[in-house]
Amino acid sequence: MSTRTASSFWSTRFEDRLEELPEDFDALSAELADAKCAYEGFVVALQARLETLRLNVQQASAMTTTVLSLPAEIYLNICAVLAEIDPLGEVIEYDDCASSIEEHRADDTSDLYEADDVSYVDSETSDIRLSPGLGWVRRVTHVCALWRRRAIENATLWTTIPLNLCMPWLRELIKRSNNLPLDIIVPCDADPDIACCVLEDSIHRARSITVEGHTITGIVESILDRARLLERLDVNNDYGEYWTIPGNLLLDLPRLKTISITSAAEIPKLAAASQITHLAILSASSAPSRESLRDMLQSLINVQYLQLEDCLAPACFEGFFSEPISLSVLETLILRGPTGSCGDVIRSISPPSSASLALYLLPDPLWPDAVNRQYDEDGEPVYDVSQYMRCSGLDRLYNRLGDSTYHALRISCTTPDYWTRTSSRKVYWQLVVTAHRDAGQLDEYDPDNLQQYGQWSGPSFADVKVVCTLPPIPQHDGSVYVYNTAFPMGVFERTIEALPLASLTVLSLNIDALALAAERSYSGSWNQMAWFSILAGLDRLKCLQLISSFNKVNENWPTSSYVGLLSALSIADDEGVHRPIPHLETLHLLDVFANASGQVEGEDNHSIHMSAAQALRQFVKSRRWKAEIIHVEYTSAAWQYRYFNPLGGPLKSAKPVRLGLSHDWQLEGLDASVSD
Repeated sequence: MSTRTASSFWSTRFEDRLEELPEDFDALSAELADAKCAYEGFVVALQARLETLRLNVQQASAMTTTVLSLPAEIYLNICAVLAEIDPLGEVIEYDDCASSIEEHRADDTSDLYEADDVSYVDSETSDIRLSPGLGWVRRVTHVCALWRRRAIENATLWTTIPLNLCMPWLRELIKRSNNLPLDIIVPCDADPDIACCVLEDSIHRARSITVEGHTITGIVESILDRARLLERLDVNNDYGEYWTIPGNLLLDLPRLKTISITSAAEIPKLAAASQITHLAILSASSAPSRESLRDMLQSLINVQYLQLEDCLAPACFEGFFSEPISLSVLETLILRGPTGSCGDVIRSISPPSSASLALYLLPDPLWPDAVNRQYDEDGEPVYDVSQYMRCSGLDRLYNRLGDSTYHALRISCTTPDYWTRTSSRKVYWQLVVTAHRDAGQLDEYDPDNLQQYGQWSGPSFADVKVVCTLPPIPQHDGSVYVYNTAFPMGVFERTIEALPLASLTVLSLNIDALALAAERSYSGSWNQMAWFSILAGLDRLKCLQLISSFNKVNENWPTSSYVGLLSALSIADDEGVHRPIPHLETLHLLDVFANASGQVEGEDNHSIHMSAAQALRQFVKSRRWKAEIIHVEYTSAAWQYRYFNPLGGPLKSAKPVRLGLSHDWQLEGLDASVSD
């Protein structure tokens, strides 16, 4: 109640009371005494309530953490996190509002001079310039004097030294680090003279060194033996510039555990390699022999992270190492190179079953002589899938996967140009296997990019990632590339047969392009009985996703391998119990054409053509599913065609991109199919 309202309230009450009182001396005297007593009691009660409110406000203020009362430990943790997110010296776009190194002294309270504004790089528009920024220093340490003092006094916050800063800042950073081990970063835009000066003075304190560009690499290499405290070495060379790894590197640097080289001249036999826990070589101008590679693997007994990409020599497909090397502490293995070379590594080591694996098998230069040695009576090459599985190491790898439990599996077999392929073009198939120990949601699953040939590289978020690039195999005259899918189809069949499927709860398949190519090349077709044998062991599967790679609308609807799969899911025994995937709860169809057809076995073992929409109706009817269980999604022009439309024509309204079966037009068709 406001003061004005309270005044009006009491004035009205007093006037009404005065009018009610009689003109009697004794009555008026008694009223006056009672009014004074009531007034005093009201004032006391009002003061008590005010005091209670005041105490509550004080207690709330005492419980609130202000900037000045933030504990030093929490503040330092905040600084450490921000230093990783927004590091000091990172190049930023400079304008009138941005803070850069050149417009701030290293310490505002010191007498360090302002650095000359010479490191700005004009952009093409001459409006934006680039400069190393203050990063977390500007965001945190300039909040107040207390925070600034805490940051400056804590030496651990200043041990990262980016050498693209001006010399006054570098001197101040080294001073604030208080003789602690340093993490030195040499960006490609660092001034060579400044970098050389700092490295000469501080190399003995270096805990880690990261070098970008070949200009500074020679400087680091000449004084690297003085870095006795070095634990991590990361050399990012320019393309075509290779760094020679000294053979005595580990003897000179007894604490070195992590080595990452973008371009190495060669992979030497490192002495004392048992101290290495992290080794990454992304390319090499001279690949090691198979014997040298085995010797290196034998010495890496404590390696936890091993990444070898584009540094393995083409290997002969004859023979392999019979006794694998035990790498008992290996956590991550990444291989990229020719198929035979990667297979040598896979067969040569025995990692723990919990290790994560990313394997990128590229076409081997010795292909096809080592795998394809015979021709049939028509002169067509004979494909030895079993030999490929052995030489690539996939048979041994998939056998090891059986010792682990995986809940999510995705398999795709695609080729970028299956719509416009001609007999004279090279046809590269990509078989991608992705396995997760934890089942994930597939609603937002992005199909494998078909244009990623040659770009697969680096770590994967999956526990197991295998990418097989299957090359074309020429005819006996070597002049024409055979258009035949028997080989990629054989690799896919061996893969899905070898993988552990019993523990899966989520399965995603993208193999329609392979089925279409198989039909064109007359190398076989998919049917429900073939799928039945594969799906029979998926007793725990709850979510099944089927993806089609067709990204164009064609009046001549293609073949779909999923027709046979959906038909297989409808098969039941005499008691009506479904053997394939009995606990299936959700079915996702992504870009699967409703009118795509396939052959299934009808009555009297006669083959009949059935569309995907008909197979889906049959499946829904056999299991008496509700419409909400099926999700149909179109990410391309295929969404113009619908599943449960009797006419099979385009939609009248084409606004939604994702079409679930909750729409009325689909429910009507679905209800009709179930009621039949």
